[in-house]
Amino acid sequence: MLERGYVIDYRIRAIVVCAVFGMLTYAGRHFRLDDAYIYARYIDHALAGRGLVFNDGEQVNALTSILDTWLQLAIAYLAHGHILVIQAVLSGIFFLAAALMAESLVPLSGIIIAASSYFYFTVGMETSLFLFLLMLTIHAYAREKVEWLPLLCALTLLTRFEGGALVAVIAWRLWSTRRLPSLRSMLAPAVLAVIYFAFNEFFYQRILPQSASAKLGQGFSGFWGRWPTAFLRFPELVYRPLGGVWTFVPLLLVLACFGALDPRMKKRNEVAVPFLFILGCFYVLFNIPNYHWYYAPFLYFFAIYAVRLIPDTKAATWATLALVLLLFKGSFNYLRDNAVENPQYAKIGQWLMQNTAPNERIAAIETGTIAWYCDRNIIDIVGLTTPQNGRFTAKRDFSSWIKDKPDLIVVHPDLPFAWEKVAFQSPDYEYVPVHFDGVYLLRRKRTEAKLP
Repeated sequence: MLERGYVIDYRIRAIVVCAVFGMLTYAGRHFRLDDAYIYARYIDHALAGRGLVFNDGEQVNALTSILDTWLQLAIAYLAHGHILVIQAVLSGIFFLAAALMAESLVPLSGIIIAASSYFYFTVGMETSLFLFLLMLTIHAYAREKVEWLPLLCALTLLTRFEGGALVAVIAWRLWSTRRLPSLRSMLAPAVLAVIYFAFNEFFYQRILPQSASAKLGQGFSGFWGRWPTAFLRFPELVYRPLGGVWTFVPLLLVLACFGALDPRMKKRNEVAVPFLFILGCFYVLFNIPNYHWYYAPFLYFFAIYAVRLIPDTKAATWATLALVLLLFKGSFNYLRDNAVENPQYAKIGQWLMQNTAPNERIAAIETGTIAWYCDRNIIDIVGLTTPQNGRFTAKRDFSSWIKDKPDLIVVHPDLPFAWEKVAFQSPDYEYVPVHFDGVYLLRRKRTEAKLP
């Protein structure tokens, strides 16, 4: 803890963090990421005895965060379901913990993090758990809790493989300073690794998730932006609550660079700064698409570093809190107006559940919400849960996926994705006379489904 006699006591600031978190959680209570539903579908199938799969009978591993999945599955099993509620609660608990840890490290940083609407658009994903474990691991390193580092590093790595960048940096620092953990401390992470790889090999016949190669393939395709621009296209929700001022991101970066020079951050910077640098290089060099939850570690630590510059005076503190109030107001309004639950996909999923046969297959670009509301075989056109389509995407082949001949295809005629154009041009498909907020259905003409 870096704080020493700060103007406002930590306990009061912690209450403020919790209050801000509670109000913004309420404002964004209806939001659910489409990708979060993919995890929910896996867990739902596991609870139903079908195994940890997206489609019944298809051993495809699209779980890039196995630790978060295990936690959700264990609690859902004890709670007899309620998967979506458990996702939201776990996301909230770990995000609040991460914000409070930031606040204890650098006063006001946790309040600013809690007041940023961006983080509330990651509910249901492993993002908050990843931030919490990153912070906990870096804290253990700074406090020289060497015996805890192997387990914390393993948990971080199982939450997101990108945590391997932090593991590598810490391993190098420990090796260079000859502060190696004991062999006994390596036992628990070794057991976790054996369980993880053994389960993957036994159940999926693959050691690593297929979705990882699909994400790399998306970068190779250039569809989300030619190299190296895909990841550098910041999502609007990063700066839109601040009036759409795009310069907020580079300004935050400049402030953070100066704040990182604070000598009080030296011990943590030995691993945090190299980790962020390596992580950024990985996303840019492999041209990873700008899925907005990938930016969380950068924004989280940038906020901490930027706030580090604020003097420990009453005037500076109250001026900062006034700016936080403006940030909170913008975040609340933005969440209230934009945090919605993909209503068109929910409706189309419910319609498909009622109007299709159990053996029919539905193809879609965004599959999570539709799959949750529709207990049918779902073909992922992009390829995250349908590996062969991921290989097509990597080669910029946006048409071969239709050779699988799905019975129905979800399309967006007004703003079609590149993959959907081949469906519009195919003589084998026709429109179904229903649509939901710009989302339509095509059905195969020779299908045996009894559709209206």
